[in-house]
Amino acid sequence: MTTLTRDQMRTDRQWQLTVAAVVGGVLLAYSGFGGLGGISGLVKQWIKPDYSHGFIVVPFALYLLWRNRDKLPEKVAWPNWGGLPLLLGPLPLYLADADLNVAKEWVQGGCLVASLAGVLLMFGTPPSKRPQGPIDWAAAALCLSPVLYLLAFKAGNTSQSAFWAAVGAFALGVNLTLYRRWSAVRWAAPALGMLLLALPLPNVVENEVSWQLRKVATASAVGVFRVMGLPTRWEPPMKLDVGTAKLDVQAPCSGLSMLLAFVALTAAIVLLCPPSRRPIDRWVVFLSSVPIAVFCNIARIVVSGLVLLAGWKEAFDFIVHDFAGWAMMPLALGLVWAEFKLIDWLLVPVVRMSREEVVKAGLAEARAEIERQEIARRGNAPAGKADPHPAAPFLPLTPAGTSHGATAAGGTIANPATPPPRPGSGTSQ
Repeated sequence: MTTLTRDQMRTDRQWQLTVAAVVGGVLLAYSGFGGLGGISGLVKQWIKPDYSHGFIVVPFALYLLWRNRDKLPEKVAWPNWGGLPLLLGPLPLYLADADLNVAKEWVQGGCLVASLAGVLLMFGTPPSKRPQGPIDWAAAALCLSPVLYLLAFKAGNTSQSAFWAAVGAFALGVNLTLYRRWSAVRWAAPALGMLLLALPLPNVVENEVSWQLRKVATASAVGVFRVMGLPTRWEPPMKLDVGTAKLDVQAPCSGLSMLLAFVALTAAIVLLCPPSRRPIDRWVVFLSSVPIAVFCNIARIVVSGLVLLAGWKEAFDFIVHDFAGWAMMPLALGLVWAEFKLIDWLLVPVVRMSREEVVKAGLAEARAEIERQEIARRGNAPAGKADPHPAAPFLPLTPAGTSHGATAAGGTIANPATPPPRPGSGTSQ
């Protein structure tokens, strides 16, 4: 096992080529050629309008890896065989689900992401993170438990219930493994999370979500029309009579495509926020992406109904199928911007710093302030008027006339005959 520092990893060709070869092998194993789904199945799903954002999510995930490269562990020991169970464990589930076809998009896509996390553990784990206790060995056994399921599946003695039991055991092993070796994957966790957002929904889930979105949008539009004083009647399944106009909220108008793309876009915005932005702000904005997307779709239906009610039938098709689809995303982004502004207005950010951080941040300014006071005390120059330094409460003058921070940093000021007065008081210190 070889130990490398972060700087050595950037120049060590053997480490880089080995990582590239293992990643290439994982991608080849999950390529899915021959009807197994996998990456080829994902690409076929991304061609559909509802999941076209997948072609953008993958390059963005690679950008996040490059952007966070300085957050790699200080030292790594490779190859760390503790990551091998997580690397190989998902393959049996991937192969079994190719025949079962149970939530194929989620299971196979999740297996691919888990195997990539196993690569990180093998080549990015700090030297001290080796299997040392029963938790580590139990996690490795759970990660490899799908191997037994695959053997039983080939023997014809399994069912969907057993499959989901294997998935649950494997998921528990993944969580235990990542919990014990979080430092190895923390820098790449945002990229892995973005890959999960690119996975298509299973058909059953997609149909149910689309149906529920249509119901919410239709019911909300009925309420808006009635508040505006327009007589509106809701005819099943999703037809509206707004005055003399008839509006049909069809499946493409459910807003599912907008919802999935906007959730991924909001996640990207949150990840690209400056480090000063608090985690609670990021989570609030990310979780609000769902109601914002639903609100934009409701606005689209309301505007379409008003245009149809006004008798602009020629403009109706253009607004519903072309303009509204393009306008929803800028509207949603504008709402996200307004949400950030509202958070900044309601919640004044508070910077919390320790005494040492305050000393380091204001040391130069504090030195200049102390020197100005010393010159003014001796009468060599007028003191002038200056605002108190923010670090003043944390940098009181010592009896020798120097600040504690300046003394700690090696700063020297001539020892006055009498202690200098405190700023804003008439008494000596």
